[in-house]
Formats: sequence, structure tokens, C-alpha cells
Amino acid sequence: MKPILNVLGVNGYDERCKLFTEQYYTIILCGTPFYMFASAMASIIRASGAPGYSMISTIVGAIINLIFDPILIFVFDLGVQGAAIATIAGQIVSACLCALYFRKPKLMKLAKESFVIDTKVLGKLLKLGISSLITQMSIAIITIVANNVVGTIGGENATDAGGALRNCI
Repeated sequence: MKPILNVLGVNGYDERCKLFTEQYYTIILCGTPFYMFASAMASIIRASGAPGYSMISTIVGAIINLIFDPILIFVFDLGVQGAAIATIAGQIVSACLCALYFRKPKLMKLAKESFVIDTKVLGKLLKLGISSLITQMSIAIITIVANNVVGTIGGENATDAGGALRNCI
């Protein structure tokens, strides 16, 4: 965990900030499979002709997160751990809603042949997705570099400067 967080720019911040980051990271990591599933399935649902359902599954997860954030952070006094738990709760709900959509497939039935890679389709997918991939990678790299710069030269105010920087990105 520490090497990953250091690459992301945590090493220049004070110990309290590092502790919060480690606590959040540990909990969020548990919810990553739910996030990945919900994100992928929401795209498939949207592409299958149900953009409204896709949007609802995403929005419901976000609302769950918004509702549970203040409750877990302030009422149960869990702080950053409560924020992470609320985020995972929203991701789990979104993943469940996406899974419910596929209980009766409308447009496709999965068979062994469904998992054979078609190079023509793969080429089209890469053409469509490469710009989004480059954009997301650029944003991640900019954020990592900015965190490292602020953490390295920010001195005692690095945590405050990092928070302000994240609000700008």
C-alpha cells in the first residue's frame, strides 16, 4: 500500500494526512470490484438501449453515498473511514441494480461463442475508446504530479495546498 500511495503523492504530506489516506485507501480497495462491475455494466446497459436505467443505477449509488456520508462521518464519528464506507455502500447498491438488469437478458444470451475475441470488433472498440483512455491517463498523471509537487515543496501547508489543488482539478 505505501509504495502506491507514495507514487500518488502522499509522501510529502504530514503524518495525519498519511493516516487518513491509508484508512480511506484500505476501505475503498474493498469496494473496487463493485465499482468496476457497476461502471462496466452501466456502460453495457446504456449501449443495450436502456440509458435511463443505467443513469438511475448510477444516481441511486451516488445518493446512497450522499446520504450515508454525513451520517457515518458525523453521527457515528467515523471520519474518513465513514466516508469510505459510504462510498462503498453506494457502489454496492449500483452494482446490485446493474446485476438486476441482467436477470432477464433482453438483447443477448451468453454462450461460449460470446467469449471469442473478434479482431474486427476489437479494432473498432480500440478506435472508440483510445481517446477516453488517453484523457483518463492524462488526468491521473497530472493529479499524481501535482500531488507530488505540492507534497514536496508545500512544507507545513502541504495538506491545505493539496486540498485546494484537488478542488481545482
